[in-house]
Amino acid sequence: MQPDNPSPAVPALRLRGVSKHFGELTVLDNLDLDVEAGERISIIGRSGSGKTTLLRVVMTLEQADTGIIEVFGRPLGWRLEGGRRVAIDAKANRAVRADIGMVFQQFNLFPHMTAIENVIEAPVHVKGEARASARERGMALLQQVGLADKADHYPRQLSGGQQQRVAIARALAMQPRILLFDEVTSALDPERVDEVLDVIGALAESNEITMLIVTHEMRFARDVATRTIFMENGLVVEDDKPSIVFGNPRMPRTQSFLKSILDKGL
Repeated sequence: MQPDNPSPAVPALRLRGVSKHFGELTVLDNLDLDVEAGERISIIGRSGSGKTTLLRVVMTLEQADTGIIEVFGRPLGWRLEGGRRVAIDAKANRAVRADIGMVFQQFNLFPHMTAIENVIEAPVHVKGEARASARERGMALLQQVGLADKADHYPRQLSGGQQQRVAIARALAMQPRILLFDEVTSALDPERVDEVLDVIGALAESNEITMLIVTHEMRFARDVATRTIFMENGLVVEDDKPSIVFGNPRMPRTQSFLKSILDKGL
């Protein structure tokens, strides 16, 4: 049995030899990665480099074909036994997965529910939290993302940026220890992008949640992260402090990618 409160030395997230294939296409290629508790990692790279698939595998929305994933020292999906991968039981897997939340490109709010109802749905029906306490905490989260005054509005009454902020509050309502963001501004009108990025930036400064942030917003990737990863062809090609990755990248592939972005205006 793993302890409920593992040593701080145990990474929040550990991937070893993780691969994912779609037919003959290799999207993740024997990937190794450690993420320490409290780190904020921005993940950048060209379309198709494996960034979103990495998040989806960690969230168990996709199943890795090889390798092992651990969350605070506990196996997720599979464990090693005699050198072989063995599936862990569903109850144990749900307990580990409960430490992970994800905010998607699309908001995926329930259209027939108000903002506050969307936020408290999972805590009440998945975790069994009392509705009154869930609502109180949900209102605090809507306040945190600047939408307390929109609590009783339906998604159709909210802008895209407001809907995405509700989605962030909804993810936080499950009290994850690791939060994944997958291109959360890509479905927004340009004038709505900053309001969502500002919320994530504020969360990063005020919260100890470990964050993995896939984004094409390079300024944001540089400014919000404590660490930046550049991916290509399912591999981590560069992994360092944002100041180094963006200011003095070591790998030619990273240099080429960032030059193409800079030529368009960072």
